[in-house]
Amino acid sequence: MKKLTLLFMLFMATALFSLCRCTAGKNGEPAAPVRASFKTADEKARFNEAWQTINDPQPDYARALKLLETNIAEHPDRVDIDYEYGWAVLCCAKLGRYKDVLHYYEILRRDYSGPVATVSDQPNTAFQVRNWESQLAEARKLTEAANTDEAKMAAARMAELDGAYEAIKMKSKEVKIDKDLTITLQADGGIHVNER
Repeated sequence: MKKLTLLFMLFMATALFSLCRCTAGKNGEPAAPVRASFKTADEKARFNEAWQTINDPQPDYARALKLLETNIAEHPDRVDIDYEYGWAVLCCAKLGRYKDVLHYYEILRRDYSGPVATVSDQPNTAFQVRNWESQLAEARKLTEAANTDEAKMAAARMAELDGAYEAIKMKSKEVKIDKDLTITLQADGGIHVNER
C-alpha cells in the first residue's frame, strides 16, 4: 500500500505542475487548461474559442470576455467555473474595465484563492489542480498602472482583499477523493495524500 501511495504522490506532484493553469506554455503564455467539466458542447466550444482568442498574437479580449461571461451566466454553479473567472479578470484588466476587474477579482480572491482542486471525470485523471495567483497579480498590476479614478479605487480595494487573504491564508486545503482518500493541497504547492 505504501508503494501505491508513493506512486500516487508522484503522480499528484506531476499533475500539479502539468495541469496548473498558471504554468508557462509556448512563448511564455499560460498553458492551456487540460480540461474543464463542461455541461454542454456549446459551453466547451465557447471556452475553447475564448482561450484561443486570448492567446492569439493579436488577442481580442472583448470577444473572449463575451464568451467567458456567457458561460458564467449560463452555468454559474459549474464545479470548475473558476476557469472562466480566472481568464475574465485578465480580459477585463487588458480592456481597462476596472469595475469588472474588481468584480471578478473579488470572486476569485473570496472563493478560489490559493490552490484549487476539483475531482475530474476525465479518464486517468484523479483531479485537476490550478492556482489563479498569477492572473490576479497581472490584473492588479495592470489596474495599478492605470491613471483613472476608477482604476485607483479598484487597485485600493484589491490591496485590501490581498491583505485580508494574506492575513487569513489557509495553510492547506483538503479535497476528498473518496471515503478513504483525501489529498491536502498546501499553500506552498505541496501535496499530501491521506489514506484511512
